[in-house]
Amino acid sequence: MKATEKEKAAFRRYAQDNKEQIREYHKKYYQANKGKLRKQQKARYDIIKDNPDRKLREYKRRRQWWEENKELHRGIARTAWHKLKKEVLIYYSNREMRCAKCGFADIRALSLDHIGGGGCEHRRQIKNFYSWLRKNGYPRGYQVLCMNCQFIKRAENNECKGPSRLIKEMDDD
Repeated sequence: MKATEKEKAAFRRYAQDNKEQIREYHKKYYQANKGKLRKQQKARYDIIKDNPDRKLREYKRRRQWWEENKELHRGIARTAWHKLKKEVLIYYSNREMRCAKCGFADIRALSLDHIGGGGCEHRRQIKNFYSWLRKNGYPRGYQVLCMNCQFIKRAENNECKGPSRLIKEMDDD
């Protein structure tokens, strides 16, 4: 039995008015049924994996969804990244989210610094630095610095090969 337009509109209003409750329900349901849901997902994947026609259809369906929802997907990804960055910065700044040297508190200019240096090489080895930190249990050896303090530290410790080294050399002359 298909829902009428009136019923669909009522459901959309209900969903809009009760977003948080619905989200909480889905989280609890997922936690309670995680094993069963993963088995179902694996079964669907196995069917698609073994059938080239179905695999192609699934690829086209996903590609079409992506084309139709690029901005939505980018917005979701951007929000998730900002949330992860905030979580990591809060952890490494002892819940204050401030620069360890000067106390600057604007999240847009805060970043994580490798205390012992070598951050550039380390980040090259890892695809997503903040995710890596969370997956590895927030290892020691990092601090929150604003970008000004980060660049000053890099120049003082000769950690960089970029323009700031040139500036330091000019100051020595």
